[in-house]
Amino acid sequence: MASKTNWWPCCVSVLLLAVVLGLAAVHWQKQSEFNTFMEEHGLMQHGSVFSNAGINYLEQFASPSLLEHKAFKEISQAERNKIYGVSEKLASSLLLLQWLESRQLQHHHGDVQIWLDEHKQQGHHWSVKFGYAGVRQLAMLTQEETTTLVTYLKTTEFETYLLREGIKELAGDDNWKRLILNPTFSSLQKMKEFFIFDRLLILTMPLGLLSFWVWGNYQLARGIPQQQGRERPSSILNYITGSLLDVNCCKVEWGWVEPAVVGETMSFMIKFFQRNRRPYIINRDNSLPVIVEITASQQRVACSLEYGTMNEVKASFTVRRAGLYTITVRLGQMNIRGSPYRMNFLPGPVDPSKSAFVRHSSTMVVTRGKMCPLLIEPRDRFGNPCFTHLDAD
Repeated sequence: MASKTNWWPCCVSVLLLAVVLGLAAVHWQKQSEFNTFMEEHGLMQHGSVFSNAGINYLEQFASPSLLEHKAFKEISQAERNKIYGVSEKLASSLLLLQWLESRQLQHHHGDVQIWLDEHKQQGHHWSVKFGYAGVRQLAMLTQEETTTLVTYLKTTEFETYLLREGIKELAGDDNWKRLILNPTFSSLQKMKEFFIFDRLLILTMPLGLLSFWVWGNYQLARGIPQQQGRERPSSILNYITGSLLDVNCCKVEWGWVEPAVVGETMSFMIKFFQRNRRPYIINRDNSLPVIVEITASQQRVACSLEYGTMNEVKASFTVRRAGLYTITVRLGQMNIRGSPYRMNFLPGPVDPSKSAFVRHSSTMVVTRGKMCPLLIEPRDRFGNPCFTHLDAD
C-alpha cells in the first residue's frame, strides 16, 4: 500500500508528460507540413498574414471563408486569387482523402490525386462547391477510365472492387454532393472549429507542468526535517489539500489588554491551523513540540502549558517584574507567525511597606531656615519602581 501511495503520482505525472509531448509533436508536425506546403506553392512571403489570421494547419487553410479575415486585406487581389486557388485545390484533395478513408483506400491518395490531375477533361469546367472538384471528377469517370485508374494504381482484387463500387456509389444520384453529410467526417468548412490541437496543447501543458511542480514540492516537503516547523506529508493528497500543520497559519490570542499591570497570572491561547486554514488537532504526543519561552530583563520566567481538546494550547505565567517581556512561541525549532512577541507590563499601585527613602541614613544634619529635601522612591508590592504624578495644585 505504501508503494502505491509513493508511486502513483509519479506515474500520473509521467503519463501527463507523455500526453503533452505527444500533443506537442503533433502540433509541430502539423505546422511543419503547413510551412512546407506554403513553400512549395510560393506563399511563404505571406507567413505573417497567415499567422495574424490564425492559420497554422493545412485543414485551417482549406476553408472557403479563408480570405474573409481582415488580415488578407493587406495583400493584392492577384495574390488573394492565388491563395484562393491553392486553398480550393487543397480542400479538394482533403475531401478526396476523406472519401478514400471511408473505402479503406487512403494509402492510394497520392497516386489517385496525381492521376486525376493528369487526366483532367479539357474544356470541362464544372460549377461545383468549394472543395468538391476532386470527388466530382472521380464520380464522372467512365468504366474505361476507371479501369485505367485501377491499372495505374496496381490495386489488389479486393481494393479494385472497393474502388469500382465506391465510384459507382459516388456517381449514383450525385452522391458526391452528400459526402459532407456523412457523420463519420467533419466538414472542411467546420474543421477549424473542431481542430483542437492548439487548445489541448494549451490546456494540457500547464497541467503537466503543475503536476511536476506539485510532485517536486511534495518530495521536498517529505525531506524537510521535522524541526523545520512543518509536519511531513504522509501522502501527496495531504500536501495538495493543505492538510498539514503549518507555523505560518498559527496565531496567538492574548488574554489581556495592554498595558497590563503586574501581580496577575497572565494567559494566552496558541491556536494551530493547517495550511488550508482548518483547525489542526494537537496534543503532547505530536512529533513537533510546542515551546514557549518568556524572558524579562534577560531572566527566564516560568510558564506552564495546558493542551486543549482541539487545536489550542493555553500558556500561563505570573508577572512579578514590570517592564518589557519577550514571548517566543515555537513549533519545533521554528517560530510561529509573529513570534517573538513583545509585551509591556506596568508596575502596580504604590505599597508604603515597600517604598523607602533614597540614600536613607539614620542621622541627618540640617540647617535652620533651609530646605532639606527627602527623596522617597515609591514601589509596588513586588518592589517595582512606580511612576507617580503630582497635581500642580
